[in-house]
Amino acid sequence: YFYGEGITLIEWAERIPSYLPETHFEICLRIAPDFSRAIRLAAVGKQGEPAFQAAQQIVSRAAEAGVRRD
Repeated sequence: YFYGEGITLIEWAERIPSYLPETHFEICLRIAPDFSRAIRLAAVGKQGEPAFQAAQQIVSRAAEAGVRRD
């Protein structure tokens, strides 16, 4: 699942750190007291930063097209 073509999402991945690829994203979802949601995305590993920058460009293009990011 980790090394194929595509994305694998793992809930509670912090419980299996030795199984995760060296380069990966961490996504943290949080519900605020007012029930709004906050998402934090972090890049981990040597290739994490270039992948993170590419993801940011995709999100920026989506925002320009009218997709909400908040």
